[in-house]
Amino acid sequence: MGAHIPFAMHTMLDCKPGITTIAKRNTGYDIVNKQFVDYFATSSQVNVICRAIAQNSKNPEAAMKLLNLMYSDKDVVTTLSWGIEGTHYVYMDDGFVTYPEGVDDKTSGWTLNTSWMMSNQFLTPLWEGEDAELWNKQKAANDSAKKSQALGYTFDGSNVINGALTHIII
Repeated sequence: MGAHIPFAMHTMLDCKPGITTIAKRNTGYDIVNKQFVDYFATSSQVNVICRAIAQNSKNPEAAMKLLNLMYSDKDVVTTLSWGIEGTHYVYMDDGFVTYPEGVDDKTSGWTLNTSWMMSNQFLTPLWEGEDAELWNKQKAANDSAKKSQALGYTFDGSNVINGALTHIII
């Protein structure tokens, strides 16, 4: 798509509700999405956006307070997702958000376009042009997802990698 000669793209988010709107905002192209698989949940999908506190954190209690706010406070989640109200986004009469007058994706300085990655997406206002039912559709997709039998298991390959590297170096 960067060459401006798009044909197709594949993403692990093929079946995420609202992906076509996100893709258009990211690329500037109208996107047609085809869902090839049912919704499913695997450990790698659940863990793809994992938050943690470093074991050497100087103030783990404050870090935990921030993590809690990231999942429970609408203002914090909205700021992480869309920036500062009035500077990076404004509320529209219908409750959606958009750029302030004179600001666009190239001048905003805060165009992450990834509210779904910012902790609790269900607390964020939807961006102009998104489906008003997006969060309901996402919750339905989450609830209906087939769960992998290995959901919760993550292979720790560090011994395999370390052993392989030692073998290669020697």
